[in-house]
Amino acid sequence: MSWRYSDFIHINQDFIDVFSEEQDSQNADAWMSFIPHDQMHDVLRALLDTLERKSPQSLWMHGQYGTGKTMCLFVLKHLLEDPWPTVERYLQVHDFGADLRQRIRGIRERGRGLVVYLSGASHVDNNLKLMATLERTIRRGLERHGYQTSAGPLYDSV
Repeated sequence: MSWRYSDFIHINQDFIDVFSEEQDSQNADAWMSFIPHDQMHDVLRALLDTLERKSPQSLWMHGQYGTGKTMCLFVLKHLLEDPWPTVERYLQVHDFGADLRQRIRGIRERGRGLVVYLSGASHVDNNLKLMATLERTIRRGLERHGYQTSAGPLYDSV
């Protein structure tokens, strides 16, 4: 009897090898395929600490190409922005626990937030470029969601 790889391995034809903002907008439920791991839980806790003002620091992610940083960030985005029944289903399926579910719901109940995303900032090599990049990215995010921005530097308005 001969065996074939297809007898043991199934290839998901919908697999997205490089996740991006474009992929996220074209595949609304693709983020739900992300299987959270311990580091994802750590990132989520750190983000919640920041949003709950338990920690004054910002959250930065870094790592090797292809390790899931972008997908993780889009999962966080969806946890904060998507309809609660969808988010709750994801949290229950992946057993996030009552504490994390309650903390996420608490953040969401404070009011609608705006998640602004930028992929790739390798050109940033000094403080001025960092501020300009952040300003441009935030301005685009605000405009994309229908908010008008001031004529002057964004950090003056904020």
